[in-house]
Amino acid sequence: MDYATYPAFAGLTAQQIDRVVRAGQTLEFAAGEHLLEAGQASTHLHFLTAGQVRVTVPPVGGGDPQQLALAQAPCVIGEIELFTGEPYLATVETVETCATLSMSYDTLRGLLSAEDIAILKMMFNVARLIGQRLSDMDRTAVELLQQRYDGAQSLKDSMFREWAPAEG
Repeated sequence: MDYATYPAFAGLTAQQIDRVVRAGQTLEFAAGEHLLEAGQASTHLHFLTAGQVRVTVPPVGGGDPQQLALAQAPCVIGEIELFTGEPYLATVETVETCATLSMSYDTLRGLLSAEDIAILKMMFNVARLIGQRLSDMDRTAVELLQQRYDGAQSLKDSMFREWAPAEG
């Protein structure tokens, strides 16, 4: 993996990237393995460096898990929980053989408290990726609400047209 092209490492020098990579651990996962389990205590940030994963969330009120996304490397996994401290919100399952650079939250926090500039830059990039995803979700929510409103307005218009007395 050429970490210099990885979005979370944008703006880092080769030496800074090397320092970040050395702080993590390279892991490989077979197809069908879980990187994260919804509800488990969050402990690691994963940089997916190869492969594809399926992100699912437990259903509200029972039933089958709902797929949120298929994510392809390069992407960051476990980043929301790093900031919130909450258990993992989703289950992330490998669709194919995957590789990650994984870092414990404790390691990241230690490097942050030491004001390691490489980690500060990386965390800024991760926050920017979260912000972009949130912006995309907001646009999707607005589109869905508009479709729902347009559909309700169309139904209302047709109902009142049918109920209205004939003119003339």
